Amino acid sequence: MAKSTKRRFLLSLNLLLCFALLCFITACGSGGGRSSDEEYSLTVSTDSTTLAAGEVATITATITDSDGKPASGRAVNFTIFQDSSGGTLTISGTGSTDQDGQIEAYFTAGSNDATEAVQDIIRISIADVSESVTITREAGTVVEDELAAKMHLASHPSSK
Repeated sequence: MAKSTKRRFLLSLNLLLCFALLCFITACGSGGGRSSDEEYSLTVSTDSTTLAAGEVATITATITDSDGKPASGRAVNFTIFQDSSGGTLTISGTGSTDQDGQIEAYFTAGSNDATEAVQDIIRISIADVSESVTITREAGTVVEDELAAKMHLASHPSSK
């Protein structure tokens, strides 16, 4: 009699475990992959790809869904991938796209190696998609020359 009760208990336990495993697998869905309505496109544009030291380029990222509609509230990452000029990057707002599916960042070209033209690369990414923008900082720029002239005038004021 004890063997029969033990056998029934193990059979019930085995069925219960199989049911729990089946529920767990069903809850996981399709292995974590994205469904077609969760696919997004990233388009990147900039108002300038050539800057003098101290000048600013506006970089705009636009996110659309699989139907081509703007995707608002999507997180976008902007990073300086290659920083040859010593530039800075400022992100507008919260780091998420607005109602038009857009977000802007502002890259200010630095003055490292001012006598040489250098390239900076900004990487823009969402989930599994990334794009890059290359910005060339010109050598011997007017902005630097004007700054030097102002500094020279400040140190040698004219007397009348």
